[in-house]
Amino acid sequence: MKVQLLDESTINQIAAGEVIERPASVVKELVENSLDAGASQVTVEVIEGGKSLIRIADNGEGMSPEDARLALQRHATSKLRSASDLFSIKTMGFRGEALPSIASISRLTLDTRTAASDKGLRLSLEGGKELKEESLGSAVGTIISVSDLFYNVPARKKFLKADSTELSQIIAVLEKMILANPKVRFKLTSTGRIILQSTGNEQLLEAVVSIYGKDIASKLLPLVLDTGPRLKIHGLVSLPTYLKNDRKGQVFFVNNRPVNDGILIKALREGFRNTIPTNQHPYAFIFIDIDPSQVDVNVHPAKLEVRFANSQDIFSAVRSAVNNALLGSVTKASDELPEPVRSETSDSTIPRSKIQNPKLSAPSWTPAMLPKWEELISTSGSKTPDTSTRVPITTGSTHTAPAFQVNDSYIAAIMDGELALIDQHAAQERLLFDIFSERLARQETASQQLLVPIVLELSARESVLLNDQLDNLHAMGFELSASGANSFLIRSVPVEIAQRDPNEVLKEVLTELLEDGTGKVDRDALLKMMACKAAIKAGQRLNSSEIAALIDDLQKHPSARTCPHGRPTVIKLSAKELARMFKRT
Repeated sequence: MKVQLLDESTINQIAAGEVIERPASVVKELVENSLDAGASQVTVEVIEGGKSLIRIADNGEGMSPEDARLALQRHATSKLRSASDLFSIKTMGFRGEALPSIASISRLTLDTRTAASDKGLRLSLEGGKELKEESLGSAVGTIISVSDLFYNVPARKKFLKADSTELSQIIAVLEKMILANPKVRFKLTSTGRIILQSTGNEQLLEAVVSIYGKDIASKLLPLVLDTGPRLKIHGLVSLPTYLKNDRKGQVFFVNNRPVNDGILIKALREGFRNTIPTNQHPYAFIFIDIDPSQVDVNVHPAKLEVRFANSQDIFSAVRSAVNNALLGSVTKASDELPEPVRSETSDSTIPRSKIQNPKLSAPSWTPAMLPKWEELISTSGSKTPDTSTRVPITTGSTHTAPAFQVNDSYIAAIMDGELALIDQHAAQERLLFDIFSERLARQETASQQLLVPIVLELSARESVLLNDQLDNLHAMGFELSASGANSFLIRSVPVEIAQRDPNEVLKEVLTELLEDGTGKVDRDALLKMMACKAAIKAGQRLNSSEIAALIDDLQKHPSARTCPHGRPTVIKLSAKELARMFKRT
């Protein structure tokens, strides 16, 4: 086989493949460039999840015509002068490195102007090849438009996910940008609709509000540790009483760069040692400022991982900072965040005068203060479902056979003259799935209206997914209406989950959708998730009436012998099998 040099276009496409995996990769690279250019405002516009268009506009310093042309050539950068600079990187991205790679796999237009120039410059490229150069009037800064991403690399384009999934990934990138740069005003729009927006008023807590909402922000504690010029730590962590089932609410930054590092995750956990359950996780937004020579950010191609020169010192410092924040909360007075005021994008923005110096601490809260959702239920006007398919979660039953609950997860009972061992979660999950499926097939709804609508506050990513599933949720019995950029009003719920907190059920479903990441959430998949999240949990104590009701419904539905995921719901042992087990053959 003959050895030959690759052409420039192929080299650029290979380089692009190393860092440009999807539209979110383009957004990350270009927004980092905007930040390095000193921008205080960055607007991101996308269409079809970034597949058709990604436009990044900033008010940074812009580029001269000479720099703009150089920036579109490989190995050209304004950030490095020698190899030694790689070991003390202080900037986010290399404008001259990302642009040629992105240009090689798209149709790209670059508009830029510096304050020293009367006119701006526009460069148009297709597949990395320059098509046109022209001067134009424009504001100081840079606008880069990327159209038809991967149009000339079909093998890579076919692996892109659904528009909502790609948009969700873009949101995830910008959320970290907003947290790391609270003094920058960000805005994200999708097909003209504002999805995400920050105030840029330098307050980390308000940046958290713009992403996660005021409820989470009100449960955060300030975290600070200053050991001198070589190491500083600051951020926010949640109260030990406010936890998640996953680590999605934990973000770490090293020199303002988001990283995923096992040492930092472990240090956070150790800081909460003996205060939270092992399967629960706090929210955490932790920033580590360290001498650049003491950390290597080039371990990962996308700089998602780092290597510390002295990892044990970092571990100890983060653990101490978290522990000190928790100890400090004990002596602080509770001060809830005020009611929100209306803003351009949402009804949930905290007044700036109240957020400058927040006094956040452990609220005087007890489980007894949880709302009793059944008190919010109004039976008037509700559609009564077919009683032959309804799961009476808390109603009485005519079942009189003896049953008792084992480990608050399993039920031992007599069914059809046999000993039955029932997985309470799997069993009700199956029953709910069948009910939802049958109802949708008949195009019927069975919902109960709430006396008082419940506000559902979501992150931008959750909001995008919920909007994508509104029709399916409505068909299942939910009545939801938008009340802000990322908040909704729940007016009615399916009768089967009337005893549950609908906020909790919907957020659990959305969390699973985000973790799935396939972009192929059809109605059947949504039904499975909803049935799973709405069903009785393993470890949940049931009263005798609830146990009897579940057994009766299983007897009415003999086909419900596996959950929607294929696990058994009931295991039966006949008298002969019991005799054999006890050696009575």
